[in-house]
Amino acid sequence: MTEAINKTILAMMDYYRGDAKRISHFLKVHSYAKLIGELECLDTETQLTLELAAIVHDIGIKVCEEKYNSTDGSLQELEGAEPAGDILNGIINNTETIERVKFLVAHHHTYDGVDGIDYRILLEADFIVNAYEDGLSKPAVLSGRRNIFRTKSGCDILNKCFALTSIYELPKTQASFIDKFFTDHTDSCTTSFLDGRCGIAFVDDLSTPSAAAIIVGEYVYLEGNTKCTDFFKDILELAKENKMTIITLDKNIRKLLNKIHPAGFKKTIRYQMSSKPEISKKALNDNIASLPDAFELVRIKEDLYYQALGNDWSKYFVKNFKDYKDFEINGRGYAVVYNGRIVCGVSSYSVCDDGYEVMVATHPAFRRKGLAFICASRFILSCFKHGRLPYWDCANEKSFALSRKLGYTLVREYSGLMPLPG
Repeated sequence: MTEAINKTILAMMDYYRGDAKRISHFLKVHSYAKLIGELECLDTETQLTLELAAIVHDIGIKVCEEKYNSTDGSLQELEGAEPAGDILNGIINNTETIERVKFLVAHHHTYDGVDGIDYRILLEADFIVNAYEDGLSKPAVLSGRRNIFRTKSGCDILNKCFALTSIYELPKTQASFIDKFFTDHTDSCTTSFLDGRCGIAFVDDLSTPSAAAIIVGEYVYLEGNTKCTDFFKDILELAKENKMTIITLDKNIRKLLNKIHPAGFKKTIRYQMSSKPEISKKALNDNIASLPDAFELVRIKEDLYYQALGNDWSKYFVKNFKDYKDFEINGRGYAVVYNGRIVCGVSSYSVCDDGYEVMVATHPAFRRKGLAFICASRFILSCFKHGRLPYWDCANEKSFALSRKLGYTLVREYSGLMPLPG
């Protein structure tokens, strides 16, 4: 194996004679591919195929420059397979290996339909080198990690090279990978991600996660194995930078967070309420009818969507949706309007398959007028009408008292953790 690799390297050096940049490039890609393959414990034949492909992967560049005056990636793939085969035919006798190498050369810029570990590692190794040589920004490298990298060793090496965190964004299509961590489906915010509706999730490993975080708005729901220390450190930093509140019911995770963040946390008492309030439609209608004449109670449409988005106190009526169209189709909200301006609202903080998480807020100048009680009654009545559940997780005692007034009962009391600076 070593002899075949060395002969191929020397043949490629002859092919690129005088072009130190290209020679250095394929040597670096080969070095990373070799390392990742060995760390992933490839069998001997697959390792050989991978290393040969890494050495000759860019052989089509020279042909493209001479034939098309271009180094376009798709042209490289088109023109690279045959010269790669010509070089290898003089070095190894295994036709199957040569054909596989030719296939990999012809697809090393194609990220869909990856059909083998040798293909995957070649993409990862080439990306690591290209990311450095092209001076990619950190967001671009993170995007590459999310879209290209699947091997643990490749991810670890990329993280070390670019000082990336140990957290990986999980595609919504793979939400089932973390369902085991969030088994309490009475929590509508975590369910909203698991249902593919709202939020984002991060894991410590894309293929077999041992820890996971679901982020919806300003909250981070955190569960998993406390041995994943780096993951929890990085999630903690993310929460601190974005002033988010961490929610976990796992005592061991809370102990770990306190250990790795000596500055401590601001604790907030929260109340999870029953998923369906015990209140009649007549009572809700009576509540709505008590709205003072100076105010108007309306559905949040496009003009109010943008108005809500422009105020700190009201932005989370709509902020967790991609745009107005997403909110119009998947969300629901009502606002109390005074002289054309939103002064109170109750809306869907998030949405899951069977309901909405209730978001309640009132402009400071219009509090203690019963507006939230009236607006919430309208929201709940709408949920009843459309067969949806109005989930209510209270962030403070005022919200708790309001929910009780509307027929909700307490399921449990718990605390959220906001990291203090330091």
